[in-house]
Amino acid sequence: MTHPSTIAALATAPGVSAVAVIRLSGPEALAVAARLLPERAAQRLEGGAIRLFSLFRDPASGEHLDQGLIHVFRAPRSSTGEDVVELHGHGGRVAPRRLLDAVLRAGARHAEPGAFTRRALLNGKIDLVQAEALLDLIEAPAEGLHRQAVYQLTGALSRKIAGLRESLVRAMAHLELAIDFPEDDVRAPAGWREGVTDVRHEVARLIESFRTGELLRHGVRVALAGLPNVGKSSLFNCMLGEERAIVSTQPGTTRDAIEAEIRLDGFACRLVDTAGLREARDEVEALGVERTRRQVQAAQIVLVVLDATQALREDERALLRELKDSGRVVVALNKSDMVPKDSDRLDHIKTGLLINFDPLWVSAVSGEGREALLRRLLRVATLDVRFTPEELAVTRLRQRHLLASCLQHLDRMLTKSAETLELPELLAADLRDAADDLSSIVGVISSDDVLDRVFSQFCIGK
Repeated sequence: MTHPSTIAALATAPGVSAVAVIRLSGPEALAVAARLLPERAAQRLEGGAIRLFSLFRDPASGEHLDQGLIHVFRAPRSSTGEDVVELHGHGGRVAPRRLLDAVLRAGARHAEPGAFTRRALLNGKIDLVQAEALLDLIEAPAEGLHRQAVYQLTGALSRKIAGLRESLVRAMAHLELAIDFPEDDVRAPAGWREGVTDVRHEVARLIESFRTGELLRHGVRVALAGLPNVGKSSLFNCMLGEERAIVSTQPGTTRDAIEAEIRLDGFACRLVDTAGLREARDEVEALGVERTRRQVQAAQIVLVVLDATQALREDERALLRELKDSGRVVVALNKSDMVPKDSDRLDHIKTGLLINFDPLWVSAVSGEGREALLRRLLRVATLDVRFTPEELAVTRLRQRHLLASCLQHLDRMLTKSAETLELPELLAADLRDAADDLSSIVGVISSDDVLDRVFSQFCIGK
């Protein structure tokens, strides 16, 4: 598919940098770029050069704007399938903007978000799953999603979907024979239902993998909660490996939530240090305590921090009773370095309630128990996840919805079907709908509205 317009945009992040790249794509990309070059360089570009160094100038006034490299990628062997030209100039606040303005005056149209990737899709360079994988690659918060995005960008998920669809098409072909030649008593070969059942199993497995995909994309939110002065901020800093939260022996130092991110075996983990839970002494502290309660409710995991040198207090008992049925609680007994080594540490906690949480002994000062605490958080975060970050997983809600629709059609067909094939038309219709859902995942059947939603999430130069 060819597009009548030639688009251009800044392909690198704006701001001060060594290099800025202006990307053009479309039938007039070479001609537009040539209008910014001195005559000899323009002749070389139009004569077939694929890389050259030149001055860049304003096409109207002739003013020199910058100098740099021109890279040419001719259709169809380019990222978009069209003629693509990249102007590599200097970065900064002014130079890239003036160069892009000159490109637009020379005849290009400013690209909309995702326009280059959309053209790659429409020209058959990538499919919709790969386009979404490219967005995951750009937005990856941690190594896990990065690995998954690279895996999908190579076509791993697309090939999986294509194979499942092909199995359904074969089953449809057998049913179509029974529909077209009823007088010949044509029957589908034995085992065709087992083939459809296998597809159903793989579709269900992909749906289940979305839990991993969600965790890879969004990470897990962990709120540190507890009474004032139990060492939440110190433990927060210890887990980060840097001083982010203010630490003081004065209770109530933390008034508002402080957030920072760490990595847990390829997953992003958002830590939230909160104000201490107690009866507020002033209006500001009351606001902090209320925000803490909202953070606890919004978190996927609550890390309850207790003072190992103190007996469990009634406010702490109430908090643990409130959270005990959630299954998403980790209890840390902080200040373990202050507990006498020759004592029975559990003598400091006179309650069976705490034992049910399998508390971890940690010291924010010495770092004791830090690694065990991070491992526990990872284990709790992945309780419902049966896939590792290295396995193929569905990461987009659009894909999951289509897989769920496909599964519904397959279940309906398998429920209605029988070896006698009394109603092959109805069975074939369900299979066709299921196959169409799989086609829509990779973009073979997708409306403009769907494409608009997908590509609007991209930056302008991608």
